[in-house]
Amino acid sequence: MAVFRREMVLPQDDETLVGQLFISERPMGVVVWGNDDTSERYRRQTVRLAEELAKCGLASLLFGLWTEVEEGLQAGWGVDDEARLQRAARRLERTCALLARDAQTQGMRLGLFGTGSGAPASLLVAARHPAELSAIACCGGRPSLAGAAAARVRVPTLIVVGSEDEHGLLEAQRLSSELAGEHSLRLIPGASSTLHEPGAWEDAVRITGEWFHDHFRAAVEPRSDGWADAEGRFV
Repeated sequence: MAVFRREMVLPQDDETLVGQLFISERPMGVVVWGNDDTSERYRRQTVRLAEELAKCGLASLLFGLWTEVEEGLQAGWGVDDEARLQRAARRLERTCALLARDAQTQGMRLGLFGTGSGAPASLLVAARHPAELSAIACCGGRPSLAGAAAARVRVPTLIVVGSEDEHGLLEAQRLSSELAGEHSLRLIPGASSTLHEPGAWEDAVRITGEWFHDHFRAAVEPRSDGWADAEGRFV
């Protein structure tokens, strides 16, 4: 199956980001990969895996949540955790709104695949938009930063963590106990928090792809007007 790659400009409230859309001729939905890992190794891996998912009917939009300047200012989690998290969630919402009205992707089922700060941000967005999202997945990061929002998530949620990541596993188990909707916790055998072990990241993406495939197929038609505010403006 042919896969087409398209650059998308993603205007935000305060910055303009750029993403890469990987899409086949008849995709069943779009997975938005919001991440804050901009390493060359991560980019190569995600591009290759996004192409493979697209061949299986899952379009993927890859984009970094932060500009280069912001990355330098926000190395690690610090006193601005809450502000950073809300900004990441807002950017995911804006990006979903753009996809919901884009000529190539409008009307498609939407999912979020969050890593790093994208994991708790995806939970915040899911809590706010249960009718607009068909499924989400959190891989690593600190999902506990989503706080009380986790208990309001009704969107089917997959949690992926390395079996050797003790802190991450505790966070994942805590999140699993808080989620009110359908959810699943999957371990990557022998993997640490970085998933840098041979085949670990590929396994995580394969499991995630299966999750989105199953839930996109079963999901009802998503709403698109839910990304708009009371005056009809997209968020």
